Amino acid sequence: MFFNKPEFLNNTMSQNYEIMRTYLIFYFNIISDILSTQFRNSVHIYKKSGIFFEPSSSEEINYVSNMSIKALSFNIDDLAFHRHKYPSKRVTEIIEFLKSTKADIICLQEVWGELMKQEISDAFLANNFYVALPSWQKKYYFGENSGLMVLSKYPIISQTFVPFTNSRGVCRLTNKGVQYCHIRVPNTDPKTSFELNIANTHLQSSLVEFNKILDYQDTAKEQLRTIISECPYESCILTGDLNITREQIDDFIKNEQNIDYFGSNDKNTYPNYDDRLDYFLKIEKLNTLTKTVAERNSVRTGIDLSDHYPIECEFTIETPESTPEPTPSDTAQC
Repeated sequence: MFFNKPEFLNNTMSQNYEIMRTYLIFYFNIISDILSTQFRNSVHIYKKSGIFFEPSSSEEINYVSNMSIKALSFNIDDLAFHRHKYPSKRVTEIIEFLKSTKADIICLQEVWGELMKQEISDAFLANNFYVALPSWQKKYYFGENSGLMVLSKYPIISQTFVPFTNSRGVCRLTNKGVQYCHIRVPNTDPKTSFELNIANTHLQSSLVEFNKILDYQDTAKEQLRTIISECPYESCILTGDLNITREQIDDFIKNEQNIDYFGSNDKNTYPNYDDRLDYFLKIEKLNTLTKTVAERNSVRTGIDLSDHYPIECEFTIETPESTPEPTPSDTAQC
C-alpha cells in the first residue's frame, strides 16, 4: 500500500515520501530475508561461490545452426517487496516463457531470491543448458547478492565477476556488478567452432541519499566505463538492465571508445518510464578475426511477468575462410 505515491503530495512532500519509501523498502527486505530462512533447510542450495553447472547429459553436444545464435536478456524483478504484484506461480510462468523463446543464451537480472535461482537452475539444467551464477553471498547478512544469472545451450568455459565499488543508496546493500562469461560454441565442422564472450550486468538504479533524490545515471555511466575498461576480452557482447535512458546512452556512446550499439536498440523496455533501459551493446577493443553481426533485435512487449520487457538479439558469426591445404605442386621444389 505504501509503495504507491499519493497524488496530493507537493514537491517537498514528494521528496520526503521517496526517502521514507526507500527506508521502508530497506527494512521490508530485512524482514523478508529473515522470514525466508524457514525455507532454506528444505531446499537444496548450490555452492555459494561463483560457479557454473553442467547439465547431467553434457555429453550430448548442442551444435550451432548456420552460425546463428539467439540471445535474450530479461530483468525479472524478483525484489521481495514487488512479489505481491505478481501471481503466486510466476516462477513457473517465467520458466515457461524463457523456454518458449528458444533462446540459445539467456542473461537474467534481479534474480534475487534463492528459490527463484534454484527453480530456474534446475529447470534449465534438466533442459541440457549450462548455468553460470556469481557468488550468492549477500553483501551483509541482509541485503542482496548480484542478482545475475546466465543460461547457455553451449558450454560455459569460464566466468569472471567484478563487483561495483561505487554503488550508492540502497544499491550499497547489494553485490551488484558485471558477470563475464566465456562460451564455446561448437560446430559440426571443428574448423568453424568459435568462442563467444558475454557480459551480463545490472547498473545503479534510482537513488535517494542525504535527503535528496539524485541523478543515478551518472553513477550508472561510471559503472559502464568500469565494465569497458576491465573487460577481460578484446571483444564482448554486453547486455542487461543499464538503467540509462536512450538519450543518455546515445551521448555516452558518442563520447566513449570501444563501445557501440549491437543491432537496433530503439524500442522502449521500461513501460513505467516509457523509455528504454535494457540494451545489447558491443565492446570491441581490437579488430578480431571472428565477427559477430547483429541481424535482428526485438523487444517482447506485452509480457507482464516483470516491470521490464525482455529483449532479444539474433546474430550471426562470420569467421575467416579456412586457408586451403597446399597441393603437392604448390610445395614441389624446383
